[in-house]
Amino acid sequence: MVPPTVPDVLIAGAGPAGASLALLLGRRGLRVVLVTGGGVGPWQLGEHLSPLGCHALMRIDPALLTGHLTCSGIDAAWGGSELQHTDYAVESNGFGLLLDRRALDTAAIARLASCNNVTVVNGRLVSLKRTRGCWTAQVRAAQAVSTLRARFVVDATGRRSVLARALGARRHRLDRLVAAVASFDLGDAAAAAPDEHARLLLEGAADGWWYTALLRGNRRIVAFLTDADLLGGADPQRWSRRLRLTEYVRRTLSPRARPARLVGRPADSSILSHVNGPGWAAVGEAALALDPVSGSGLRCVFDDAIATADVVTEALDGSGDALAARQGTLVEFFRRYLLGRQEIYGREMRWPDQLFWRRRHEASDQRPV
Repeated sequence: MVPPTVPDVLIAGAGPAGASLALLLGRRGLRVVLVTGGGVGPWQLGEHLSPLGCHALMRIDPALLTGHLTCSGIDAAWGGSELQHTDYAVESNGFGLLLDRRALDTAAIARLASCNNVTVVNGRLVSLKRTRGCWTAQVRAAQAVSTLRARFVVDATGRRSVLARALGARRHRLDRLVAAVASFDLGDAAAAAPDEHARLLLEGAADGWWYTALLRGNRRIVAFLTDADLLGGADPQRWSRRLRLTEYVRRTLSPRARPARLVGRPADSSILSHVNGPGWAAVGEAALALDPVSGSGLRCVFDDAIATADVVTEALDGSGDALAARQGTLVEFFRRYLLGRQEIYGREMRWPDQLFWRRRHEASDQRPV
């Protein structure tokens, strides 16, 4: 028997998935403890959010849509040298966003502070066990270790899937795609015509592909995506040489522009062997992660947070077998996503003999690696 004072849900991870789920559950009256994993980092990548993603974020909290640049569409040199244009106002009667991730994460934590049912703990989980239907977690915060308990736990630790893997789940990766991402401070260069730059730009290349977007504060994110064994490390000089070979992305920057920072991030397509179990669930990228080429990674995170709020609620009140149904739902979603990803990469046939593109055009790309 779980004591009545034990919180309902413990969430590990305060990124978009964890913070969104905490907001949704807290507003339903569930008692939630969110363990941040260390707080908002000093530098976060920018994120493109499609119009459908904006609708999902609106359902979670409309206040989180503010403080970002509006994205009017996508320009892509993909499958040919000419730019193809997608305009959101025409195709979806909506708008997208070029999200400042640090601003988003900070705003979400601030919104959680106003939710009486949610307690935010700036720390890291160091152990977790379940006894008689109750989870006990050890959390390290400010050099001290404290004990937290909960009826249900959620892994929102992103692609690392820290809790799920500790509970026996395996991460199945379909590729080794990585992103080498640079941030540029443009100063006043983009201030005169921000609307001209408020679009996402994609460009195929012989050994991968590029995207770039403007963020608030006249900052630009430029990312090169390739396989880990083809990247050769996060070498700024090698990255810059590759950038100079692009036709369109390089034009968004001054020839003298130098990145303020260059970081590497995993960008693989991957899914857990099981996305939930008795008394626990993984949410967002902790459950499954998408290739950025899909343009729907963050939308999927918000959609999954909304769906997982229902699953957790049902699991706690015993009103249905929601956990088992969710496993099948996400596996089927991932199967359809892989077909869509294969179709997107199949449009780009300019470098059929290059290893990066051969891997994506072959059926073997659908097997875990």
